[in-house]
Amino acid sequence: MAQPYRDKVVIILGGGSGIGAALAGRLHGRGARIVIADVQHETAAAVAEPLAAEAHAVDITRGAQVDDLLRDVVHRHRRIDYLFNCAGLVPIGPLDELHDDARARTVDVNLTGLIAACRAAGRIMAAQREGGTIVNLASLAGLVPLPMGAVYSATKAGVVALSLALRAELRDRRVRVVCICPGIVDTPLVDNTFMALNTPDAARVNMRPGRGQSATSCAGTILRAAARDRALTVTPLAARLTWWLYRVAPWFYHRWLAPAIGRRYHRRRARREARVAARAAKPSGENAHNHAAR
Repeated sequence: MAQPYRDKVVIILGGGSGIGAALAGRLHGRGARIVIADVQHETAAAVAEPLAAEAHAVDITRGAQVDDLLRDVVHRHRRIDYLFNCAGLVPIGPLDELHDDARARTVDVNLTGLIAACRAAGRIMAAQREGGTIVNLASLAGLVPLPMGAVYSATKAGVVALSLALRAELRDRRVRVVCICPGIVDTPLVDNTFMALNTPDAARVNMRPGRGQSATSCAGTILRAAARDRALTVTPLAARLTWWLYRVAPWFYHRWLAPAIGRRYHRRRARREARVAARAAKPSGENAHNHAAR
């Protein structure tokens, strides 16, 4: 049986949690030499330690940090076989309620930093005899627009376009570029989608639609796609069906599904605001005792 990852040098940017951490676990079982990078060293180390992998603190928005990491890996391991770009942010809510800083940070992490990482890795891989593979984690939202997630959709659409363009650009230099577009995946990234809104806590709504694909299952799909050099992979089946529907009947999506997502957001927001208001109005502690005494 072919073992495409055995003894391969693999860097995972954003490997401290979610899909990146799941990839590290899968790659460890396949004999890869793993380098995990995350913005928090403690997060990367927590994933790396049980896998006997390397852990590094790297902010993908700081190009010099990414360059230093890649140069260090090449110096010690003599090559980079795979780069997985998994870092990302998911701010959900109306565009006019998004902090300017959060908007800029989302673009920097999801797109600008990823572009810089692809450039640095592409240069190194193109100089290697066997080339290398860059795997970019986009999203279904980069193929099907996500209401209440305009900035996120824009950045992930950029990742899709970048990946396909680079795939054509670098093919003759033995550098393969693979793009993955997951739908909903059970990760901390999805759990914290409301973190960047310029609104009171009462208006911050988690738009998680229910159970999604597990991070481990998604990681398995990603590794198969990378090993087979697939240009674009959408996962799981529900995401592929959504993409198909959007392509064959965009009018249906824009007339029915997209407005439904907006209504869902506003319903959840109204319920959350009502719960917060009810808790604030409820007497507590000494005030509750005095209220009862009266």
